[in-house]
Amino acid sequence: MKEDLVAGGVPPEYITIDYTGFRTLDSIVRAEKIFNLDDYIIVSQPFHC
Repeated sequence: MKEDLVAGGVPPEYITIDYTGFRTLDSIVRAEKIFNLDDYIIVSQPFHC
C-alpha cells in the first residue's frame, strides 16, 4: 500500500504505517495514543470497506 501511495505522489514522510493495527478501530485509537496524530486519512482496500 505504501509503495502505491508513494508512486501516486504522496511523500513518504506523510505516511505512517501501523504494523500492529489488526483492525481499523485499533489503528484509529493508536493514531492518537502511539503516533500522536490528531488529523489523518485512513487508506484501505475495497474488500475491507
